[in-house]
Amino acid sequence: MALNVPRNLARLLPGSLPGVPVTCQPERGPAVRVVTDLPGYATRPLPTGTMGATTVRVQGAAPVQLPPPAFPGAAHLTVTDLDDTVIVTGVVQGWTLRSGLTANGTTRPLFPDVPALLRGQAARGPVISLSNSPDGLTVSLRTLLHVRGLPEGPLFFREGAAEHKSRVLDTLARTTTARFTLIGDSGERDPETYARFVREHPGRAERLLIRDVGTPARRQEVGRRLTPLGVPFGFLPAAP
Repeated sequence: MALNVPRNLARLLPGSLPGVPVTCQPERGPAVRVVTDLPGYATRPLPTGTMGATTVRVQGAAPVQLPPPAFPGAAHLTVTDLDDTVIVTGVVQGWTLRSGLTANGTTRPLFPDVPALLRGQAARGPVISLSNSPDGLTVSLRTLLHVRGLPEGPLFFREGAAEHKSRVLDTLARTTTARFTLIGDSGERDPETYARFVREHPGRAERLLIRDVGTPARRQEVGRRLTPLGVPFGFLPAAP
């Protein structure tokens, strides 16, 4: 546990490099050039029709080749929150600095039904994970997925904005023809985010699963919000 503290602090406090040129060259399609922003991120969609792996070149670093996305042609996508949906983090009870710094990918507890649920979903198509954690915890979360034998699909972090989940879902809806299973928890705003997705993208959501980690009143509120949508939904149990 003591070793996890400096490791996680280093991941939570990465050095940012703004203003660095980044070039993305797909196997088929034009190159895309962008410059990192103040936090050190560079985000820009590839043009329609881009195919194959993409080579990313950053000034002063060796080129990195990224595999082609695994989901544009998928018939079904599962999008799942991680915090208090897959991983028992205690976010709804108040995330503590101590719990975040002392845990790692092998010690974070999972909800008991998660392995069977996500492996079953992975048999139908790619599983995409969303997290409100800082992206400095990428290594820890990817280690968790690997060690626990969970689907290791794309992993999206908050990128400093509360609406990142809506943006990811909207992008997936625009760039694929898949139907969706959306998994989240009642402790945060997942039900509201998923309800918005259902309204804005009719016919794309196949079912909604919500981890019941809130109060009885919150469960009733979620039920009232989701029932009129006409999409099958259910509650997943909290940890015993």
